Amino acid sequence: LKSEPNASMFPITAHHNVSLFVCRSAAARRPVHVALQGSRVWSRFIALKAGSDVGGLYFTKTHEWFQDEGSGVGRIGISSVAQRALGEVVFCRLPQEGERFGQMETIATLEAVKTVGEVKSPVYGQVIEVNPRLESEPALVSYAPLTEGWLLRLAFNGKIPRYLQRRHTVPREKIEGILADTAALQSFLLEQLPERRSDDGNVDTNRQETITLSGLRTFERGMVHVAAEAIGLSTASHGSGAGRRLIVSRSPRKEPNQVEEETECMDD
Repeated sequence: LKSEPNASMFPITAHHNVSLFVCRSAAARRPVHVALQGSRVWSRFIALKAGSDVGGLYFTKTHEWFQDEGSGVGRIGISSVAQRALGEVVFCRLPQEGERFGQMETIATLEAVKTVGEVKSPVYGQVIEVNPRLESEPALVSYAPLTEGWLLRLAFNGKIPRYLQRRHTVPREKIEGILADTAALQSFLLEQLPERRSDDGNVDTNRQETITLSGLRTFERGMVHVAAEAIGLSTASHGSGAGRRLIVSRSPRKEPNQVEEETECMDD
């Protein structure tokens, strides 16, 4: 496992003699490397892409994405759906650094060969940086909308709006390194959908928790379904073609008295 400056490594969970360790960088305050080690002769190393936080993407209904980078800074871009609707982008009209925008206010304009698209700001914030490559390479938005084709970064209050929390989507690119590893995939799903305790007053245990995975191939959706079902999660597919999404969910936790009441009703 590669070392990181000022980093610490600690175990998260263990399943069938396999231990999962996360190396956390003190500077980035996000997992940097994940390693799976066990009694088997093999060990697997997964490096998370620099600048990305697996599961940190949120999508709007108008097909912008927002990534919380931590410390009150967010990154904005457009989804693959928006990119396909636009076609090849030939010019990006981006805001100036220091400009402020309200939630869902137009923050950028993308001009394609035959169409023009407006980009809305998912949160209220102040622009601190625009993607410098887009001035000479606007087509990056077309060919890598979720990565190198990001549009801008802005400072915000650090709180993800509730409407975005309901549309938490993870694109395939963010988890492709763990799709074939059942243990790592299950650990990721449990991290995203932790079991809610009824004695936690800050959590609504009656609300169904979900995470959406996009861009998966048919056999990959099957692997996620098997991995999720084994740890008590359910899955459902929505959409068709390239826009098909897999929704993984944890149903609201039932208290013992609720289970007893349901059993009595069935007996009656």
